[in-house]
Amino acid sequence: RAFTPAGVASSLTAGELSPIGSGAGFVKMHNTAVTCLVPALGGGLWTASSAGSVRFISPTGVRSDIEPKAPGQKRAHNTGISAATLTPEGALWTAAVNLRVWTRGGEWRQSLQTHAGKVLSMAAVGARVW
Repeated sequence: RAFTPAGVASSLTAGELSPIGSGAGFVKMHNTAVTCLVPALGGGLWTASSAGSVRFISPTGVRSDIEPKAPGQKRAHNTGISAATLTPEGALWTAAVNLRVWTRGGEWRQSLQTHAGKVLSMAAVGARVW
């Protein structure tokens, strides 16, 4: 459920109700657990899941059609996403066993294999992602 900075529950239209949850204010983002939430530049929210999917929720709380997919893949990652961060210019980085970089519009930019195991945390500091 989404809340305003003042702690007031946000309201959504009937068309945005989710089969999960029990009333207004619920939006179905993924069919599995949400593992990462990243505020987007200009409002909205990037969400990532344990199934490897990434979705964008608009500033008004509507799940958009933006759903990044790696080249030749059904999802952003083949395994659960464990970390995500946003650079100052708006590039979204997601991590599972590999790292993937997405444009502000959700287009795949590159994949990086940097570790033998799963990446559990990331941070964007200036022009660098750690």
